[in-house]
Amino acid sequence: LYIFGAMATTYAKAAAKEEELISEQLTGRFFERAERMIGLFVLIVVLAFAPIYAVYILASLAIIVNISAVHTVYIAIKKGENSQKQQ
Repeated sequence: LYIFGAMATTYAKAAAKEEELISEQLTGRFFERAERMIGLFVLIVVLAFAPIYAVYILASLAIIVNISAVHTVYIAIKKGENSQKQQ
């Protein structure tokens, strides 16, 4: 689920750009790439010391990343609607 959410976030951003729904970069998204990398780093550190807690962190990251993917799609659609109204 974590990998799906991470890929879906990237795909939604790229697809919106290719379909010309947006003309500029999507910024201000929830849980962007840097936060995902920090989450993975924390997961690796916790995995080394307390593997049982790593499961909880991985589950939390999977939920948050998938929420981020849905949020990215929502922003792309909303910006696409706004740009179409301006034309």
